[in-house]
Amino acid sequence: MSNNIIFLGVFSTYEDSNFCLPGVESDYLNLLIFIQQVLKSRPDIYVDFFYDKEINKPRLISYFQTKKPNLVWFCGHGILNKHKRNVYLLPNQQKFLNPSALSEKYTLTDSEMLKLVEVNTSAPIIFCVFDFCHSGTMLNLRYYYDGGEFLRKENDREKSLLDDDPSRLRITISGASDFEPTFESKNGGYLTQYLLYLLKKYKFLTLKMIDENRTPAVRRSVISVNRLVDIDYIFLRLD
Repeated sequence: MSNNIIFLGVFSTYEDSNFCLPGVESDYLNLLIFIQQVLKSRPDIYVDFFYDKEINKPRLISYFQTKKPNLVWFCGHGILNKHKRNVYLLPNQQKFLNPSALSEKYTLTDSEMLKLVEVNTSAPIIFCVFDFCHSGTMLNLRYYYDGGEFLRKENDREKSLLDDDPSRLRITISGASDFEPTFESKNGGYLTQYLLYLLKKYKFLTLKMIDENRTPAVRRSVISVNRLVDIDYIFLRLD
């Protein structure tokens, strides 16, 4: 990742008592504390966190267009909509009686997320964390990485704009596959807790490190990349 890191964190806890996520509040606080510690030695890291009522689609679109973040972290609820597409649920005042029927105003689809991220076309590396349910192919990147192997995805969805582009590396880590839920505790989402553990211990990330150290709590997490890359390549360094 380039010397300048522009970090956007999006944390949705929701007001509906049936769908609230207290663990996301812990994710927000834990990441905020960690970044504040890192910032002491890294003045080139720029951070913006959006929390609940601060989050809406126009604001996210504007932020990506103007700031062009290269480290993106989403925590909250995810679903598969009626078209079987990955969807991140934005905060709203409505009851989640039927999340799959929510207005587009309150959802962010996988294709919309890809368009947001790829506003920054010149970034050599972009790393995205999607700690929410049904997020496995949120950017529809070409390869899975698991157990030391790259597995090429074969599906009938549209081809990603990023397939095998040698000039750009895009990495996503999702909390679960498209058809699985993620889990959280009062201490936060399991994936966010795990990645923070690695960053605190090593101050950098590689694909091999993330894969080999996975505990049972995050075994269902999904690592995706747009092209083949050295598994020992340090794609994020915070020291």
